[in-house]
Amino acid sequence: MEYGLITKRDHRNINWFLLVTAVLVGGYFIYQLVAFPDKIPQQVIEFAPPAFEQAGAVPVAIGIEATYDANTTTVTMEAEVTNTGNRDIVLAEFTTSTLTFVNPEVEAATLEEAELAVAPGGTVGAGETVTFTLTLDDPRWEGDKLIPTAESQLEIVGLLVFDDGTFAEVHAPLTTEF
Repeated sequence: MEYGLITKRDHRNINWFLLVTAVLVGGYFIYQLVAFPDKIPQQVIEFAPPAFEQAGAVPVAIGIEATYDANTTTVTMEAEVTNTGNRDIVLAEFTTSTLTFVNPEVEAATLEEAELAVAPGGTVGAGETVTFTLTLDDPRWEGDKLIPTAESQLEIVGLLVFDDGTFAEVHAPLTTEF
């Protein structure tokens, strides 16, 4: 002990620090119990966000299947869309993650957007159900690693936005072709 880095005196000083700390913590704990007998519970506000109002009747979309071709960086998705409204709607865009695909029949694509190819057309009549084939061609699928090819279960999810401001979430199982 006489040649070590930590001496007996160091142990004694640390023990005093420990004792003083324990007394101070215990003393302040007792003080706050006496000085503030009424405790306010933690203020946790749990609420549901307000419902997002859509412009019209909500369309319903069901993804049937999707394939990703790694050679052309193209996703092809089949989706069944049901128009629950009383007027025709036109598919204006498909949005997923950081990508937006715009239907050129509705509006022109900007630099950040890509073109959306919709077959057959993009119109869903009032009360009708139409199966669309969406072709989403963009090299950012690969560049931004938006297609997780190393996962055991693949799924693509996005929003179908229509010309009247309504939208529907769609998700479909995804297979990849190399």
